[in-house]
Amino acid sequence: MSKFARVVVTAVLFAFVPPAFAWGPDGHRVVGSVADQLLTDNAKQQIAAIVGVDLRTAGPWLDCVKSVQRQADGSLAYVVNPAFEPPCTPFANDHAAMIDYVARNWIDCVYPEGVVDETKNRGCHQTYHFDDVAIQRDRFDRNYAGTNDHDLVAATNAAMAVLLGRPAPPPFSIKDKKEALFMLAHLVGDMTQPLHVGALYLDEKGPWRIQM
Repeated sequence: MSKFARVVVTAVLFAFVPPAFAWGPDGHRVVGSVADQLLTDNAKQQIAAIVGVDLRTAGPWLDCVKSVQRQADGSLAYVVNPAFEPPCTPFANDHAAMIDYVARNWIDCVYPEGVVDETKNRGCHQTYHFDDVAIQRDRFDRNYAGTNDHDLVAATNAAMAVLLGRPAPPPFSIKDKKEALFMLAHLVGDMTQPLHVGALYLDEKGPWRIQM
């Protein structure tokens, strides 16, 4: 199939599929709410002690940190966008912690030779939400093109390691269990989100996808 034909097919898919590719904050709140209902009373108490909120509230946090942007002078700042801010209001006093998280995870992602690193201007932490294994694959395998050491699966494992009292493996920098829980509450939702796991197709150049 020619490149033009692939683009046309993709455009048609987007035209007829309902606009549900991104869970958005509501979807992450639903995932967190389901988790809240499955927790034991002891687990609820421990989570409240660590993050100070329930998982429904914690779910959008990892998207909220996307409001941390690099400024012209190279510094990082939390930039309020009214369109995306409502689910982030519970963390209004936590902007410094968000900036710190982004600064520690704003590193050059390592990709296979020939793959363009598109994260240099927006931070490696942005890649933690995705896994780009081709949609033709029926399972996840580290040997498949589209996986890397800073993808969704790696980020989830890193967060769980910290919650188990172990250090986060590189390239992740997860300060404590609070940060790990914020990450995990969001990443579990990303794992079931359309176009967050899976590329549209596989060609001779590897997995190809549209970033959402």
